[in-house]
Amino acid sequence: GNAAEKAVKALQQKHAEEKKKAMAQFKSFKARVQDRETAINKAVQEKMSKLRSEITALKKKFDARTQEVQGLAGKLQNSANISQSTLDEMRASHQAEVDQLVKDSNEKYQAMLMAKLDEIDQLRETHEKVVSEQTEKYQKDLVEQRAKSKETEAELREKVESLQKELDTIQDTLGSKLESLLLNVETLQEQKLKLTTEKSELVDKINSLQERIGGMQRDLE
Repeated sequence: GNAAEKAVKALQQKHAEEKKKAMAQFKSFKARVQDRETAINKAVQEKMSKLRSEITALKKKFDARTQEVQGLAGKLQNSANISQSTLDEMRASHQAEVDQLVKDSNEKYQAMLMAKLDEIDQLRETHEKVVSEQTEKYQKDLVEQRAKSKETEAELREKVESLQKELDTIQDTLGSKLESLLLNVETLQEQKLKLTTEKSELVDKINSLQERIGGMQRDLE
């Protein structure tokens, strides 16, 4: 009984320790995932901020170039020596330059944006893969721990049952021996009583015989 209780208590303590350990591992895993997500979000914010700065710089450059060309066109228009055809050519050239600048800026912006989005997607995919792998590993470890815990529990239960059987056998054996001893004691007591009775009867017979012998001797005298 006492040994079985100790075994059960040891099993309960082991289960509690394994549960505590598993919870600590899960908390640590969640903290690592949170840290990685924070780092990725920070990296994404930094890259988007840099991209916005680059776009702002391009826009400033574009605006400055437009003002420069417009200023030059205004000066030429005010000059009396310039012909209308030359002014039209300059305006056409300016428009072509502006169109090309817009086109280049748009293409550069689109290329930069796609590159950054691809980079962000790659970061997220890597993060998700790591989280998935870590989660799978954690779940596998947890299943293995539970299986091992069940095996240990089964072994302990077998040991407890075996111990209980041994105790029952010992108790049965002791009970049988005690019963046998009690029977022997009773038999001995009966034999002692019988012997005492027989002894008493023999003493009475001897006394009776001695009296008869004494009587015979007196008759012979």
